[in-house]
Amino acid sequence: MSPEEIALQLNESSALNLKTKTATFNSETTHEFKKKSSKLRTLKKGKITCFKFNGGVCIMDTKDVLSPSEREFKEAKGLVTAAYQNELQVKWLGELREKSKVEIVEIILYSAKNFK
Repeated sequence: MSPEEIALQLNESSALNLKTKTATFNSETTHEFKKKSSKLRTLKKGKITCFKFNGGVCIMDTKDVLSPSEREFKEAKGLVTAAYQNELQVKWLGELREKSKVEIVEIILYSAKNFK
């Protein structure tokens, strides 16, 4: 059975029972699988791997394991942009800390939670 056929049968009572996704995953950059990357690196073609994820169960049916290759521009662009934004933020916060002294007035801080 295909993932779509399984989903049709299991989702008769509720569309929330099963969600399917067919995609190519990169164990280094795919956010939802970063924590499981050591397990994902041991995947073999034709092997089914199960693990808990976000309060549910993830079942991966590995159709193929691709060898490492260069990233496509659209993949690299997002990663480079995010890294550059992080670098700018760290630099900016460092400059702010050098220029300004941070003083916390606790009375004002704790009164802010009661502000409506």
